[in-house]
Amino acid sequence: MAACSAAPSYEERYPSGRLRASGALTLDTPPLRTGHWVFWYESGQKQAEGYYVKGRSDGRVDELGVPVDGQRGVWSGWFESGAKAFEYTLDAEGRHIGTSTRWYPNGVRASEATPPDRYGHFVVRQWYRNGAKHLESQQDQDGNLDGVEIEWQLDGSVLRQQHYRQGKKL
Repeated sequence: MAACSAAPSYEERYPSGRLRASGALTLDTPPLRTGHWVFWYESGQKQAEGYYVKGRSDGRVDELGVPVDGQRGVWSGWFESGAKAFEYTLDAEGRHIGTSTRWYPNGVRASEATPPDRYGHFVVRQWYRNGAKHLESQQDQDGNLDGVEIEWQLDGSVLRQQHYRQGKKL
C-alpha cells in the first residue's frame, strides 16, 4: 500500500521557466496533489488557489485550466487581469457547500448557486454581462430542474416561466 504523506514542495513551470503552480505531492504512484496549491498565469498574476486531497493532474480542469479532481475547502480564482473569476467551497467529499459564485472579467457577477437545502435542492441564478438578471432555476441534487425556472430579457421583462418536476416540464 502506497504512503500518503506529503513530499516536499513541488513546482510546475511554463516552458519560459516562469512558475505555473506550487504545492506538494503525495508519495503515491502516481504522485497526487495534496494540501495548499497556488497557480499563476505566465504573466505572474495569481490564477487560483485552494486545497487538494489526492488530486490527480490528468483529470478535468475548470474554465481557467486548473485541475479540479481532489479539490477540497475554499477555492478562489482570478482572471489574468486580476479580477475575481470564482469562489466556492467544497466539503470533505468534494461537494459544493455554501454559495458558489462566478464573475465576468468586467467584475459583474455571472452566476451563483446557493447551498443545497436539507433535500439537496439548490437555486442557480445567472446574470447578463451588464448585471441584469438572466435566469433563475431550482434544481435537485443531481442537477435536474425541479421547481420554477424563470428567464428574463435584458430589459428586465420576463421572457418565460416554466415549472419542472425531476427534470420534466409540467
